[in-house]
Amino acid sequence: MRTWYLFKKFIIEAIRDWKLLIFVLVFGPLFVAIFFGVFSNHETTYKVAIYNKDVQVTDNSGTTVNVAQSLLDVLNKRKNSDGTPMFKVIVEKDLDTAKENIRAKKYDGYIVFPENFSQRIAEQKNNPNAAKADMYVYGDKANQNYMISAIMINEYCMQLINSITGKSSSLNFVEDFVVDYKNRTTFEASIPAAIMVGIIMILFTAAIALIKEVDSGTLRRLQISKASALEVLASLNLTQILIGFVEVGITLFTAFVLFGAKPGGNVATIFLISMLACISVIPIGFIVASFSRTTSDILIFGNIPYMLLFIFSGAFPIPRLNLFTISGYTIAINDFLPTTPAMTALKKVMDEGAGLQNVLGDLAVVIIVTAVYYVIGVRLFNKKHMELS
Repeated sequence: MRTWYLFKKFIIEAIRDWKLLIFVLVFGPLFVAIFFGVFSNHETTYKVAIYNKDVQVTDNSGTTVNVAQSLLDVLNKRKNSDGTPMFKVIVEKDLDTAKENIRAKKYDGYIVFPENFSQRIAEQKNNPNAAKADMYVYGDKANQNYMISAIMINEYCMQLINSITGKSSSLNFVEDFVVDYKNRTTFEASIPAAIMVGIIMILFTAAIALIKEVDSGTLRRLQISKASALEVLASLNLTQILIGFVEVGITLFTAFVLFGAKPGGNVATIFLISMLACISVIPIGFIVASFSRTTSDILIFGNIPYMLLFIFSGAFPIPRLNLFTISGYTIAINDFLPTTPAMTALKKVMDEGAGLQNVLGDLAVVIIVTAVYYVIGVRLFNKKHMELS
Protein backbone atom coordinates (compact mmCIF):
# COMPACT_ATOMS: atom_id res chain seq x y z
CA MET A 1 0.00 0.00 0.00
CA ARG A 2 2.81 2.38 0.82
CA THR A 3 4.29 1.71 -2.62
CA TRP A 4 0.99 2.72 -4.23
CA TYR A 5 0.78 5.83 -2.05
CA LEU A 6 4.34 6.87 -2.91
CA PHE A 7 3.68 6.16 -6.59
CA LYS A 8 0.71 8.55 -6.57
CA LYS A 9 2.77 11.13 -4.69
CA PHE A 10 5.56 11.07 -7.26
CA ILE A 11 3.05 11.24 -10.13
CA ILE A 12 1.51 14.36 -8.59
CA GLU A 13 4.97 15.90 -8.08
CA ALA A 14 5.87 15.19 -11.70
CA ILE A 15 2.68 16.88 -12.90
CA ARG A 16 3.34 19.89 -10.68
CA ASP A 17 6.76 20.27 -12.28
CA TRP A 18 5.00 20.51 -15.63
CA LYS A 19 7.79 22.37 -17.43
CA LEU A 20 10.27 19.56 -16.92
CA LEU A 21 7.62 16.95 -17.74
CA ILE A 22 6.67 18.63 -21.01
CA PHE A 23 10.34 19.09 -21.92
CA VAL A 24 11.08 15.39 -21.41
CA LEU A 25 8.00 14.34 -23.38
CA VAL A 26 8.55 16.64 -26.37
CA PHE A 27 12.38 16.63 -26.57
CA GLY A 28 12.55 13.37 -28.52
CA PRO A 29 9.71 14.23 -30.95
CA LEU A 30 11.22 17.71 -31.42
CA PHE A 31 14.50 16.31 -32.69
CA VAL A 32 12.71 13.70 -34.76
CA ALA A 33 11.02 16.64 -36.50
CA ILE A 34 14.36 18.46 -36.86
CA PHE A 35 16.07 15.41 -38.35
CA PHE A 36 13.07 14.90 -40.63
CA GLY A 37 13.66 18.41 -41.93
CA VAL A 38 17.36 17.62 -42.40
CA PHE A 39 17.23 14.20 -43.99
CA SER A 40 13.73 13.63 -45.38
CA ASN A 41 13.15 14.76 -48.95
CA HIS A 42 16.62 16.25 -49.01
CA GLU A 43 18.47 13.72 -51.12
CA THR A 44 21.97 14.87 -51.96
CA THR A 45 22.82 16.11 -55.44
CA TYR A 46 26.57 15.85 -55.95
CA LYS A 47 28.09 18.82 -57.78
CA VAL A 48 30.79 17.42 -60.04
CA ALA A 49 32.77 19.62 -62.43
CA ILE A 50 34.07 17.93 -65.59
CA TYR A 51 36.68 18.79 -68.20
CA ASN A 52 36.21 16.27 -70.98
CA LYS A 53 39.13 16.36 -73.43
CA ASP A 54 38.55 12.76 -74.48
CA VAL A 55 38.44 12.03 -78.22
CA GLN A 56 36.15 9.41 -79.69
CA VAL A 57 37.97 6.48 -81.34
CA THR A 58 37.13 3.33 -83.30
CA ASP A 59 38.64 0.04 -82.16
CA ASN A 60 39.89 -2.81 -84.38
CA SER A 61 36.41 -4.31 -84.66
CA GLY A 62 34.94 -1.05 -85.94
CA THR A 63 33.17 -0.25 -82.68
CA THR A 64 33.00 3.40 -81.64
CA VAL A 65 34.50 4.03 -78.20
CA ASN A 66 33.79 7.23 -76.26
CA VAL A 67 34.03 6.25 -72.61
CA ALA A 68 34.11 9.73 -71.07
CA GLN A 69 30.93 10.82 -72.85
CA SER A 70 29.24 7.53 -71.96
CA LEU A 71 30.11 8.13 -68.30
CA LEU A 72 28.69 11.66 -68.46
CA ASP A 73 25.48 10.25 -69.92
CA VAL A 74 25.27 7.83 -66.99
CA LEU A 75 25.80 10.62 -64.44
CA ASN A 76 23.18 12.85 -66.05
CA LYS A 77 20.61 10.05 -65.99
CA ARG A 78 21.12 8.94 -62.39
CA LYS A 79 18.27 9.90 -60.05
CA ASN A 80 17.80 9.85 -56.30
CA SER A 81 14.90 7.98 -54.72
CA ASP A 82 12.85 11.20 -54.68
CA GLY A 83 13.41 11.80 -58.40
CA THR A 84 15.96 14.59 -57.99
CA PRO A 85 19.23 14.37 -59.98
CA MET A 86 21.96 12.44 -58.21
CA PHE A 87 24.66 14.43 -60.00
CA LYS A 88 24.87 17.99 -61.24
CA VAL A 89 27.50 17.92 -63.98
CA ILE A 90 29.26 21.25 -64.52
CA VAL A 91 31.62 22.00 -67.40
CA GLU A 92 34.82 23.56 -66.06
CA LYS A 93 38.00 23.87 -68.14
CA ASP A 94 40.18 25.84 -65.72
CA LEU A 95 41.92 23.76 -63.04
CA ASP A 96 42.66 26.69 -60.73
CA THR A 97 39.03 27.81 -60.79
CA ALA A 98 37.91 24.26 -60.09
CA LYS A 99 40.25 23.96 -57.10
CA GLU A 100 39.05 27.27 -55.68
CA ASN A 101 35.42 26.19 -56.04
CA ILE A 102 36.20 22.90 -54.29
CA ARG A 103 37.69 24.82 -51.37
CA ALA A 104 34.60 27.05 -51.32
CA LYS A 105 32.34 23.95 -51.35
CA LYS A 106 30.77 25.01 -54.67
CA TYR A 107 32.04 21.80 -56.29
CA ASP A 108 32.17 18.42 -54.59
CA GLY A 109 34.78 17.21 -57.06
CA TYR A 110 36.52 17.85 -60.36
CA ILE A 111 37.34 15.25 -63.03
CA VAL A 112 39.59 15.62 -66.05
CA PHE A 113 39.50 13.10 -68.90
CA PRO A 114 42.65 13.37 -71.08
CA GLU A 115 42.57 13.24 -74.88
CA ASN A 116 43.70 9.61 -75.01
CA PHE A 117 41.25 8.27 -72.42
CA SER A 118 39.11 6.25 -74.86
CA GLN A 119 42.16 5.42 -76.98
CA ARG A 120 43.89 3.73 -74.05
CA ILE A 121 40.79 1.71 -73.20
CA ALA A 122 40.29 0.64 -76.82
CA GLU A 123 43.92 -0.52 -76.98
CA GLN A 124 43.46 -2.68 -73.89
CA LYS A 125 40.61 -4.56 -75.53
CA ASN A 126 43.09 -6.48 -77.71
CA ASN A 127 46.30 -5.86 -75.79
CA PRO A 128 46.19 -6.65 -72.05
CA ASN A 129 49.65 -5.11 -71.62
CA ALA A 130 48.64 -1.73 -73.03
CA ALA A 131 48.94 1.30 -70.75
CA LYS A 132 46.01 2.06 -68.46
CA ALA A 133 43.73 5.05 -69.02
CA ASP A 134 44.26 7.92 -66.60
CA MET A 135 41.32 9.69 -64.96
CA TYR A 136 42.35 12.74 -62.92
CA VAL A 137 40.15 13.43 -59.91
CA TYR A 138 40.42 16.44 -57.59
CA GLY A 139 38.60 16.91 -54.30
CA ASP A 140 38.64 17.64 -50.60
CA LYS A 141 39.05 14.50 -48.50
CA ALA A 142 37.23 16.17 -45.59
CA ASN A 143 34.16 16.68 -47.78
CA GLN A 144 31.88 13.70 -47.30
CA ASN A 145 30.10 14.43 -50.58
CA TYR A 146 33.38 14.22 -52.46
CA MET A 147 34.30 10.86 -50.99
CA ILE A 148 30.90 9.35 -51.78
CA SER A 149 30.65 10.80 -55.30
CA ALA A 150 34.23 9.76 -56.15
CA ILE A 151 33.51 6.17 -55.14
CA MET A 152 30.31 6.04 -57.19
CA ILE A 153 31.86 7.65 -60.29
CA ASN A 154 34.83 5.32 -60.12
CA GLU A 155 32.46 2.34 -59.94
CA TYR A 156 30.36 3.55 -62.90
CA CYS A 157 33.51 4.10 -64.95
CA MET A 158 34.87 0.64 -64.10
CA GLN A 159 31.59 -0.92 -65.21
CA LEU A 160 31.75 0.90 -68.55
CA ILE A 161 35.36 -0.12 -69.09
CA ASN A 162 34.58 -3.72 -68.18
CA SER A 163 31.79 -3.78 -70.78
CA ILE A 164 34.34 -2.76 -73.43
CA THR A 165 37.52 -4.61 -72.45
CA GLY A 166 36.11 -7.48 -70.41
CA LYS A 167 38.19 -6.46 -67.40
CA SER A 168 37.95 -3.71 -64.80
CA SER A 169 41.66 -3.11 -64.16
CA SER A 170 42.15 -0.76 -67.13
CA LEU A 171 41.69 2.48 -65.17
CA ASN A 172 44.33 4.48 -63.34
CA PHE A 173 42.44 6.62 -60.80
CA VAL A 174 44.75 9.61 -60.22
CA GLU A 175 43.52 11.45 -57.12
CA ASP A 176 44.70 14.85 -55.93
CA PHE A 177 43.46 16.53 -52.75
CA VAL A 178 43.30 20.29 -53.24
CA VAL A 179 43.21 21.10 -49.52
CA ASP A 180 46.36 20.46 -47.50
CA TYR A 181 45.32 19.09 -44.12
CA LYS A 182 48.83 19.02 -42.68
CA ASN A 183 48.66 15.25 -42.09
CA ARG A 184 46.27 15.70 -39.17
CA THR A 185 45.50 12.69 -37.00
CA THR A 186 41.89 11.74 -36.28
CA PHE A 187 42.30 13.10 -32.75
CA GLU A 188 43.70 16.40 -33.99
CA ALA A 189 40.90 16.74 -36.53
CA SER A 190 38.35 16.37 -33.70
CA ILE A 191 39.78 19.19 -31.57
CA PRO A 192 37.75 22.04 -33.19
CA ALA A 193 34.56 20.18 -32.24
CA ALA A 194 35.83 19.66 -28.68
CA ILE A 195 36.64 23.37 -28.38
CA MET A 196 33.17 24.32 -29.60
CA VAL A 197 31.40 21.93 -27.21
CA GLY A 198 33.05 23.63 -24.24
CA ILE A 199 32.30 27.10 -25.60
CA ILE A 200 28.59 26.37 -26.05
CA MET A 201 28.32 25.52 -22.33
CA ILE A 202 28.82 29.23 -21.58
CA LEU A 203 25.19 29.89 -22.51
CA PHE A 204 24.27 28.09 -19.25
CA THR A 205 26.66 30.11 -17.05
CA ALA A 206 25.40 33.37 -18.58
CA ALA A 207 21.73 32.47 -18.16
CA ILE A 208 22.09 31.08 -14.63
CA ALA A 209 24.06 34.13 -13.48
CA LEU A 210 21.21 36.39 -14.60
CA ILE A 211 18.45 34.33 -13.02
CA LYS A 212 20.32 34.23 -9.71
CA GLU A 213 20.24 38.03 -9.71
CA VAL A 214 16.50 37.88 -10.30
CA ASP A 215 15.98 35.42 -7.43
CA SER A 216 18.16 37.40 -5.01
CA GLY A 217 16.25 40.63 -5.66
CA THR A 218 19.30 42.41 -7.02
CA LEU A 219 17.52 43.30 -10.24
CA ARG A 220 14.64 44.83 -8.29
CA ARG A 221 17.08 47.11 -6.48
CA LEU A 222 18.70 47.98 -9.80
CA GLN A 223 15.28 48.88 -11.16
CA ILE A 224 14.80 51.32 -8.31
CA SER A 225 18.19 52.86 -9.08
CA LYS A 226 17.07 53.29 -12.71
CA ALA A 227 19.74 50.93 -14.04
CA SER A 228 19.05 49.73 -17.56
CA ALA A 229 19.08 46.20 -18.93
CA LEU A 230 22.03 47.21 -21.09
CA GLU A 231 24.10 48.17 -18.03
CA VAL A 232 23.25 44.94 -16.21
CA LEU A 233 23.98 42.75 -19.21
CA ALA A 234 27.18 44.62 -20.09
CA SER A 235 28.57 43.95 -16.61
CA LEU A 236 27.58 40.31 -16.75
CA ASN A 237 28.97 40.04 -20.27
CA LEU A 238 32.45 41.01 -19.07
CA THR A 239 32.28 38.29 -16.42
CA GLN A 240 31.27 35.65 -18.96
CA ILE A 241 34.04 36.74 -21.34
CA LEU A 242 36.53 36.20 -18.51
CA ILE A 243 35.06 32.73 -17.88
CA GLY A 244 35.32 32.00 -21.59
CA PHE A 245 38.93 33.21 -21.62
CA VAL A 246 39.83 30.73 -18.88
CA GLU A 247 37.76 27.91 -20.41
CA VAL A 248 39.35 28.26 -23.85
CA GLY A 249 42.81 28.52 -22.33
CA ILE A 250 42.33 25.31 -20.34
CA THR A 251 40.92 23.49 -23.38
CA LEU A 252 43.79 24.49 -25.66
CA PHE A 253 46.35 23.67 -22.95
CA THR A 254 44.80 20.22 -22.51
CA ALA A 255 44.81 19.53 -26.25
CA PHE A 256 48.19 20.96 -27.23
CA VAL A 257 50.28 20.48 -24.09
CA LEU A 258 48.87 17.58 -22.09
CA PHE A 259 47.93 15.41 -25.10
CA GLY A 260 50.52 16.73 -27.54
CA ALA A 261 48.19 17.61 -30.41
CA LYS A 262 49.59 19.83 -33.15
CA PRO A 263 47.65 23.10 -33.54
CA GLY A 264 47.93 23.01 -37.32
CA GLY A 265 47.81 26.82 -37.43
CA ASN A 266 48.71 29.88 -35.40
CA VAL A 267 47.68 29.38 -31.75
CA ALA A 268 46.91 33.09 -31.29
CA THR A 269 44.50 32.95 -34.24
CA ILE A 270 42.86 29.82 -32.81
CA PHE A 271 42.47 31.58 -29.46
CA LEU A 272 40.99 34.69 -31.11
CA ILE A 273 38.40 32.66 -33.02
CA SER A 274 37.51 30.72 -29.88
CA MET A 275 37.01 33.91 -27.88
CA LEU A 276 34.74 35.38 -30.56
CA ALA A 277 32.75 32.14 -30.43
CA CYS A 278 32.48 32.51 -26.63
CA ILE A 279 31.18 36.05 -26.98
CA SER A 280 28.68 34.90 -29.62
CA VAL A 281 27.15 32.34 -27.25
CA ILE A 282 26.63 34.74 -24.32
CA PRO A 283 23.58 36.58 -25.79
CA ILE A 284 21.92 33.22 -26.42
CA GLY A 285 22.20 32.71 -22.66
CA PHE A 286 20.50 36.10 -22.19
CA ILE A 287 17.64 34.95 -24.42
CA VAL A 288 17.26 31.71 -22.45
CA ALA A 289 17.20 33.71 -19.19
CA SER A 290 14.46 35.93 -20.61
CA PHE A 291 12.12 32.93 -20.77
CA SER A 292 13.16 31.48 -17.41
CA ARG A 293 12.38 32.26 -13.79
CA THR A 294 14.51 29.67 -12.02
CA THR A 295 17.76 27.84 -12.63
CA SER A 296 15.70 24.70 -13.22
CA ASP A 297 13.98 26.46 -16.11
CA ILE A 298 17.37 27.26 -17.62
CA LEU A 299 18.55 23.67 -17.38
CA ILE A 300 15.34 22.66 -19.15
CA PHE A 301 14.96 25.33 -21.83
CA GLY A 302 18.69 25.83 -22.33
CA ASN A 303 19.10 22.32 -23.67
CA ILE A 304 17.20 23.23 -26.84
CA PRO A 305 19.62 25.93 -28.10
CA TYR A 306 22.52 23.89 -26.73
CA MET A 307 21.60 20.87 -28.85
CA LEU A 308 20.94 23.02 -31.91
CA LEU A 309 24.34 24.71 -31.59
CA PHE A 310 26.01 21.39 -30.81
CA ILE A 311 24.58 19.53 -33.80
CA PHE A 312 24.25 22.17 -36.53
CA SER A 313 27.34 24.36 -36.09
CA GLY A 314 29.46 22.15 -38.32
CA ALA A 315 31.17 19.97 -35.73
CA PHE A 316 29.52 16.93 -37.29
CA PRO A 317 28.77 16.01 -40.94
CA ILE A 318 25.09 16.99 -40.78
CA PRO A 319 23.53 18.24 -44.05
CA ARG A 320 22.89 21.96 -44.20
CA LEU A 321 19.29 23.16 -44.01
CA ASN A 322 19.39 25.27 -47.17
CA LEU A 323 16.93 28.15 -47.51
CA PHE A 324 17.85 30.14 -50.62
CA THR A 325 20.74 31.14 -52.88
CA ILE A 326 22.17 34.62 -53.44
CA SER A 327 24.73 35.19 -56.21
CA GLY A 328 25.72 31.54 -56.15
CA TYR A 329 26.01 31.35 -52.35
CA THR A 330 23.54 29.08 -50.59
CA ILE A 331 22.13 30.41 -47.32
CA ALA A 332 21.09 27.79 -44.77
CA ILE A 333 19.48 27.85 -41.33
CA ASN A 334 22.89 26.79 -39.99
CA ASP A 335 24.29 30.18 -41.03
CA PHE A 336 22.04 31.94 -38.51
CA LEU A 337 23.88 30.21 -35.66
CA PRO A 338 26.86 32.36 -34.61
CA THR A 339 28.99 29.31 -33.89
CA THR A 340 28.73 28.05 -37.49
CA PRO A 341 31.14 30.57 -39.10
CA ALA A 342 33.35 30.30 -36.00
CA MET A 343 33.55 26.54 -36.48
CA THR A 344 34.34 27.03 -40.16
CA ALA A 345 37.18 29.40 -39.26
CA LEU A 346 38.58 27.01 -36.64
CA LYS A 347 38.67 24.16 -39.15
CA LYS A 348 40.38 26.32 -41.76
CA VAL A 349 43.12 27.35 -39.34
CA MET A 350 43.64 24.03 -37.57
CA ASP A 351 43.09 21.62 -40.47
CA GLU A 352 44.30 23.65 -43.44
CA GLY A 353 46.87 25.90 -41.80
CA ALA A 354 45.02 29.05 -42.91
CA GLY A 355 46.12 32.40 -41.52
CA LEU A 356 44.04 35.15 -39.93
CA GLN A 357 43.66 36.92 -43.28
CA ASN A 358 42.03 33.78 -44.71
CA VAL A 359 39.25 33.70 -42.11
CA LEU A 360 38.41 37.40 -41.82
CA GLY A 361 35.21 36.88 -43.79
CA ASP A 362 34.06 34.14 -41.42
CA LEU A 363 34.90 36.27 -38.38
CA ALA A 364 32.97 39.20 -39.84
CA VAL A 365 29.90 36.96 -40.10
CA VAL A 366 30.39 35.87 -36.47
CA ILE A 367 30.46 39.50 -35.35
CA ILE A 368 27.38 40.49 -37.37
CA VAL A 369 25.27 37.52 -36.24
CA THR A 370 26.43 38.00 -32.64
CA ALA A 371 25.37 41.66 -32.71
CA VAL A 372 21.89 40.62 -33.82
CA TYR A 373 21.63 38.14 -30.95
CA TYR A 374 22.80 40.79 -28.47
CA VAL A 375 20.07 43.17 -29.62
CA ILE A 376 17.45 40.43 -29.24
CA GLY A 377 18.84 39.31 -25.87
CA VAL A 378 18.95 42.80 -24.35
CA ARG A 379 15.45 43.70 -25.52
CA LEU A 380 13.91 40.43 -24.34
CA PHE A 381 15.59 40.59 -20.94
CA ASN A 382 14.55 44.21 -20.50
CA LYS A 383 10.95 43.31 -21.30
CA LYS A 384 10.75 40.12 -19.25
CA HIS A 385 12.73 41.04 -16.14
CA MET A 386 13.69 44.72 -16.04
CA GLU A 387 10.49 46.30 -17.37
CA LEU A 388 12.08 49.70 -17.74
CA SER A 389 11.01 52.29 -20.25
